[in-house]
Amino acid sequence: MNYIDVYTKTTTNHGYKRDLMLAFANGVNIVSHKNYRARINENYTIDNGQYVMCFNYQRQNNKDKPGLKLRKDLIDRYEPTGKIFYYDSNVLVSYEKEKHDPIRSYVRIAYSNVFPNKAKYFNKNPKSYKWDAMRDKCGIQLKDYDKKGDKIYICCNRGSGGYSGHGVNAAHWAIETATELRKYTDRPIVVRTHKGIGYPSAQEDIKRLYEAKLTIKNFDVHSPRNNFPDLIQEIRRSYAVIIFTSSAGAPAVIEGKPLFVTHPSSYLYSMSAGQLSDIENPNLDLNRDKFLWGLGESHWTLQDIESGLYFKKFLENVNDD
Repeated sequence: MNYIDVYTKTTTNHGYKRDLMLAFANGVNIVSHKNYRARINENYTIDNGQYVMCFNYQRQNNKDKPGLKLRKDLIDRYEPTGKIFYYDSNVLVSYEKEKHDPIRSYVRIAYSNVFPNKAKYFNKNPKSYKWDAMRDKCGIQLKDYDKKGDKIYICCNRGSGGYSGHGVNAAHWAIETATELRKYTDRPIVVRTHKGIGYPSAQEDIKRLYEAKLTIKNFDVHSPRNNFPDLIQEIRRSYAVIIFTSSAGAPAVIEGKPLFVTHPSSYLYSMSAGQLSDIENPNLDLNRDKFLWGLGESHWTLQDIESGLYFKKFLENVNDD
């Protein structure tokens, strides 16, 4: 028997995130496969299951927070075997009409590795039906690429600490990116900082970005404590969007704006329009339908997970041990 241990202490004790953990366990067990059972672990100690559901990734070990330490210990033990499941955010969360809704809100489930260029989403040959449902629930209207707009919108990761940032300081990356862009374009450049400003370097990062206005021509900053417009509306007014790995660039795919992605671990990397040097001549010959169909197949509602739909997908793609 393969036991999948679901560790509720890798997230909050109450609310939607805990509900997602319980839904995963219920979804495994409702399928009633002869070789798999899920066990709920409500403690900080590690059992001996063959697989593990860890709510999310923890890049650094924080001994002062037992839940984060548990995440790190689980990752160290199970990621080398690849038998680990993670929850991750909805790439198109900006379009969700209702947050934390069991039917209309989505999460990604990454298997084996949290980074999209290494994770298994079981979506290599996607069909359209899940994307169609997601599109309709979120009221998404796909637009043709238009190359209209004036400014280049640089959307930042969170500081240096988030796992998707790979230890790269977002402000430093944004300034370097803007400086490089000035070799190829005179368009206005606006940097959008991360909406979260609780990380340790937030104030210093924002200060550095505003100071860069003195040395980079036609450069501006959007930050939560100053001017922070709606993300989708601002992307609609942009010529192009640039990200490191942040899913903040995802609306560019929907709104028909060239997207430039500078790190290959981004979920959006396959939709990148080229190098920064291609800013005025972006490659828009991209298979957007296949990308969106695959996105649909990597995202799940709580109801999908609890009913066993995700686990059935897993079983279709992973050989029994």
